[in-house]
Amino acid sequence: MSTSAVIRARCPRGVATAEKWAGAPGRGLEAMGHIAVFVITAVGSIGHALRYYRREMLRLIAEIGMGTGAMAVIGGTVAIVGFVTLSGSSLVAI
Repeated sequence: MSTSAVIRARCPRGVATAEKWAGAPGRGLEAMGHIAVFVITAVGSIGHALRYYRREMLRLIAEIGMGTGAMAVIGGTVAIVGFVTLSGSSLVAI
């Protein structure tokens, strides 16, 4: 039996903790590598999307533009309804 096998058998929790701490920098670099590959792939696909899905891109941009306005309208409505409810309930309480 090797020394590392004996230590692993006698102190499994300590070895697991040591492996967790020793492997942390590698896991961080691996995650950054996955993110970098994703970003490069996404940015590289922008030209393809603009070329082949031009109409869909315009539709999505218009939908997002109107969506922001619609959310502002809904947010204002919620605030007004909340204020009216608060006022009405305070009058009932008095």
